Formats: sequence, structure tokens, C-alpha cells
Amino acid sequence: MKISAIYPGTFDPITNGHSDIIIKASRLFDRVIVAVAGSTSKNTAFTTVQRTEMAKQILAPIENVEVTSFSGLVVDYAKAQGAKVIIRGLRAVSDFVNAIGTPELYLLQSGAGNSKPGRRCFQVCASRRHAGIKGLLPG
Repeated sequence: MKISAIYPGTFDPITNGHSDIIIKASRLFDRVIVAVAGSTSKNTAFTTVQRTEMAKQILAPIENVEVTSFSGLVVDYAKAQGAKVIIRGLRAVSDFVNAIGTPELYLLQSGAGNSKPGRRCFQVCASRRHAGIKGLLPG
């Protein structure tokens, strides 16, 4: 059985930490979808199109990775793409804190517990040399 995973985020811009997580995920899953969030409450330095294009350029050498953009709920986009796994990248202490409730949130949003299969959350740690790197440029 082929397993597709989705890695959602703003990627503003994509960092070495993001790329590290994506490379690790590409070794574990048959297909990895890097989903650049279009609608976000964050003030981004780059447009959705720019962030998507940067990610495509950087990730082009990885055969089983595709880059798309999306808006709306991650679980809805994951379902539309046929992804059973949602990847959460852990690069900083705050990522670990935020990750505690995320798997349950995704399961609730995707209908798990209501006789519908839910999406599973898979948390991937960035390598030590990339930990703590934030994407937003100072300004």
C-alpha cells in the first residue's frame, strides 16, 4: 500500500530545517506533499505564489516530493490529496509545545471517532544543526 503524507506550513521562506524534515519524510513515505498555506493569520514576507515557487525550486531534486498551495483546513486538503498522514515539523521548543494537542485536533477535524477514518499526525524532528531556525525574515 502506498502512503501519501502532507507537510503543511507557511514556509516563509522555506528553511534548511524545513528541507531536513521533508528529506526525512521522503524516506518514510511514498509521496510527500509540501502544502504551502495561502490563508494564514501570519503576516508573511512573501506571497503564496513566491513561497510555493521557492519551495519548488529547492525541493525539485527529491523525486517523491511535490509542492502545492492550499487554503482552508489542513485535514480537508489532506483528504482531497489522498494523504493519510499529516507531518508536523519540530524545529524549536515552541514547536514541541504546540504539537501536544495538534494530533487530536486533526483527528477531531477529520471525523475520527465518528466511524470515519481520520488522518494521523507524524511528528519529525529537524536535525540538531537546523533546530531553532525560524523562517520569517527580520524586518
